[in-house]
Amino acid sequence: MVAARKRQGVTFGNALPLSLSSRFMNPSPSQRHAAGEPATVLPPAAVVDAAQGFNQGQALCPPPARRRGTRFWVVGILLAGAVATGYSAWKWKQWSRPGVRHSLAGVEAVNAHTFSKAEQEWLQGVREDPDFPDCYTQLGDLYTALHRPSEAARYYSTATRLTPGDGTLWVKLGNSHRAVGDKPGAYQAYKKAAALLPDDAEAQGEYGIFANRMKDNNAAVQALRRANKLSPNDPRYTLALVAVESDADDYSAAESHLAPYLRLHPNDTQANYFMAVIENQKTRTPENLRSAIMHAERAQPAMRDDRRIYYLLGRFYLDSNQPAKALRAYQRGQQIEPFNETLYSGLMQCYAVLGDEAKRRQTAARLQYVVAHERRREYLRHELGFHHKNVDAALELAHLWEEEGKYETAASTLKFATQQSPGDVRVQRAAQGFIQRMQVRQARPSTGNGARLPLPALPLPKPPLSSQP
Repeated sequence: MVAARKRQGVTFGNALPLSLSSRFMNPSPSQRHAAGEPATVLPPAAVVDAAQGFNQGQALCPPPARRRGTRFWVVGILLAGAVATGYSAWKWKQWSRPGVRHSLAGVEAVNAHTFSKAEQEWLQGVREDPDFPDCYTQLGDLYTALHRPSEAARYYSTATRLTPGDGTLWVKLGNSHRAVGDKPGAYQAYKKAAALLPDDAEAQGEYGIFANRMKDNNAAVQALRRANKLSPNDPRYTLALVAVESDADDYSAAESHLAPYLRLHPNDTQANYFMAVIENQKTRTPENLRSAIMHAERAQPAMRDDRRIYYLLGRFYLDSNQPAKALRAYQRGQQIEPFNETLYSGLMQCYAVLGDEAKRRQTAARLQYVVAHERRREYLRHELGFHHKNVDAALELAHLWEEEGKYETAASTLKFATQQSPGDVRVQRAAQGFIQRMQVRQARPSTGNGARLPLPALPLPKPPLSSQP
């Protein structure tokens, strides 16, 4: 009964609803006539009291619009409560996952410096909860710290599959691919990271570097410029940008990016070398030559075994009328790389300026041999590319590489020949002779350019006894 009354109007204490009380306490004349009562007129005081009661009821009962707002407010509270309840249930479910438990246990093991236990916890988390990404990420971090990049790449790859929107994970995956020498894999990972992290210098810079290696020069320039803008004092990305712009012959842009960095780091070897390369493209005014020589001389001590710096110094000294210094620079470069046409051409110009015609002719004759040597080497490379089992071409090419001082390339050529013709006695003898010569060179304190030679690893099968000399 009370519920029915509540549905029909607003109640005040134990009183009837306003709509019902007004009906039964003050019946209308038509209602009185229908009930057989004589129609009466209320006295003025009763009318006033009834009007005041009606106005009071209207004040206490909210209008329809306000009642609708109240209903919406109540519904909103109920929805918020439902969402909160659902989130709490979800959080409880997440914290109860096996992956979460093993992830936290692994972190505790790391804090206790028991890394093997941490590894076992995370591996168990992967087995019990294969869709939980944190254990994969933590394993990738662990193997990265332990210098096991191939394993790190495998777990980072799974983590990125489970959380593809995490740009930091893509950077880590790219770093792992880079460490194992997977250039295409690193390029794709850094490309994804750069798209997800447009304001991250590392993501943009690494993507730019590998885009350049994959010959995507436009993407490389754009990404490296963003990285340089985000981190202008980072030498890795600044110098990579300068190198890319220089390769594209955009020397003005390269100089504009290099000059501010070089002012802050005046003794940076690579920055000074790049500036010398840029100034080599400028008009040979006295001021430009002085600046170019200054930067090249700053780079030279750390590049004393690099023939490129001696070519630049020789060129600058010649153009500034210092032929004696130019001669010494070209001679040092020729000692490092004895089969370089550019260095021999510089030597010939020095002897011509100094008036030493005999040395000029001798150098010219040597230059002819170097040119013929290079042409023959390129022909043999082409021949061996089409005819892998051409033993004569392989042995001659290995000899030419060794004569040039490129011992690792010679070793690779001999190894290729043994793989293509494993039973050929000529290949076996050539490889054994090469190893003996390398052992003699390895026993020396250093090579001509000041660097010790790595002994080449040639897994060669022993020839039959009848074929040994």
